[in-house]
Amino acid sequence: AAALLAAGVAAMHWNAGSIDWRLAGLVVLLGTVLALNFLHLVGAYRFDGFARIESAVSRVLLGWLCAFGMLFLATRLFEPVTAADGPWAAAWFSAGIALLGVTRFVLWRRMLAWSRAGRLGQSVAIVGAGPVAQRLLRSLAARQANLRVFGVYDDQAKRLPRACMGYPIRGTVDDLVREVREHHIDSVIVALPLARDR
Repeated sequence: AAALLAAGVAAMHWNAGSIDWRLAGLVVLLGTVLALNFLHLVGAYRFDGFARIESAVSRVLLGWLCAFGMLFLATRLFEPVTAADGPWAAAWFSAGIALLGVTRFVLWRRMLAWSRAGRLGQSVAIVGAGPVAQRLLRSLAARQANLRVFGVYDDQAKRLPRACMGYPIRGTVDDLVREVREHHIDSVIVALPLARDR
């Protein structure tokens, strides 16, 4: 919002000699408020939308176009306001598109980096280290889901190897209860066989 407002003020300064400052300032303020609302309506602020660049850019472009269209319509309906005309408004529109596009690109790059680093998505713990848990871990690894396996827990952890399918066996279910709070584990998946599978 501040970037759009600053771009509008900068555009007014660029064409300072031919506009009424008070009226143009009101147009910039109204346009910024409209942009915030339309960007919200088209889902430009939704977290999951930042993960795909084409979706993020198209949403901000649609929201900014709607805001500018509504601003143009509002200045024509209530009173023919010439403050919204001229090269400064075109400069503001172009600067707004550039700012919104660049910020979405930067956010998309950060999301990719955070996703690769395992900072996004859910942290899960698996209870059980038997064949069912191994199938589950293979399935989770193949799906490339936004799940980060924190560790595997089994009541027979002392008799088992130190890892299950490459994930550390961190202890028993009692250890899990403590570590859920300490390490902010989001979900616990219980991977135990059904009675008929034993």
